[in-house]
Amino acid sequence: MCQTSQHEHKHVENVEVVSNVEIAPRVWMVVLRAPKMAHLLRAGQFVHLLIDEYLTLRRPFSVCQIRQDEICIMYAVVGKGTELLTQKKTHDESMSVIGPCGNSWPHPAVGSKALLVGGGLGAAPLGMLAHELFEAGTDFHFIQAGRTDSLVIGRGFHESIRRDIEFATDDGSLGFHGLITEPVKNSLQSGEYSVVYVCGPEIMQRAVVAVCANFQVATYVSLERLMACGIGACLSCNVATKQGPQKVCVDGPIFLSEDLEFDDVARSSIH
Repeated sequence: MCQTSQHEHKHVENVEVVSNVEIAPRVWMVVLRAPKMAHLLRAGQFVHLLIDEYLTLRRPFSVCQIRQDEICIMYAVVGKGTELLTQKKTHDESMSVIGPCGNSWPHPAVGSKALLVGGGLGAAPLGMLAHELFEAGTDFHFIQAGRTDSLVIGRGFHESIRRDIEFATDDGSLGFHGLITEPVKNSLQSGEYSVVYVCGPEIMQRAVVAVCANFQVATYVSLERLMACGIGACLSCNVATKQGPQKVCVDGPIFLSEDLEFDDVARSSIH
């Protein structure tokens, strides 16, 4: 089972902007000084960020890396909230976070090997997992994909862990030329992997899950949904599972793929 924070106490912490820069077309990296949150967060969890007091709702963001008392967030500029976030400058202390939110990636059994499959901003929560596995001495292979070279995001962060990382791009500008499902299938054919972790656009997740089903390997996916409260009260982020409706913000965002009713879920589209 995924480790859940459903019954853990949520903290509110005022944060300071350390840096906020564009790292790819319409993709930014903000680093926040958040000592309390940096100590509590585990890979796969997210924070609920109040970007501006004039916005009605907080926005959920995955954390891609922790540096001592700082948390790093990669975000795409797709709506009013993220546009406002790009305007935050160093030393700005006007924002606050609620967290840790959601559950974390379950680590594989000792001695087993994991396959990490990330597309686009899915590299964020998987990147933090990769660092956790590296520090635990767990063997893994990381496949990261994007439409083109410039959209294989944040790979410099993950290359520092010195594990075998493979790339795939739709246009062939970096690594394998084609869809990520092909290198996933090639990896699983080796029989080395006991678990697969997937994060990225939902259409990619569904395709990867379908490939993994042919190899009968445990597969975990991280879902993104619109959410109002982030603490399980508003029910706006419910998804259909074989166990009935579950909340992405507290029961997820990480789910075992075989538990999901993929035909009934819908992707988040605004930030």
